[in-house]
Amino acid sequence: EAYRVCFGRERSAAAHAGPVPSESTRPIALDLRARQARGELDPALDPELAARAYLAMEVGLLLWWLEDPKRAQAEGLVETLVRLHP
Repeated sequence: EAYRVCFGRERSAAAHAGPVPSESTRPIALDLRARQARGELDPALDPELAARAYLAMEVGLLLWWLEDPKRAQAEGLVETLVRLHP
């Protein structure tokens, strides 16, 4: 409940709390570029955009779960994020 009130989409303290923190996409983009250089990833993929898309998915999934942890088992959530990570 404390998470939902402070950080959830309908957070009541939104005006006072400021923007939601953002993670850097730099490490993911660097990894994607390295994979492109090794021929493991489509060279047409924009590493910066792909990194931002991945991070948005990851954060979105965590926020979705934190708003109601009954939606999924924590172990399954972690396993999914680990397997999807670039």
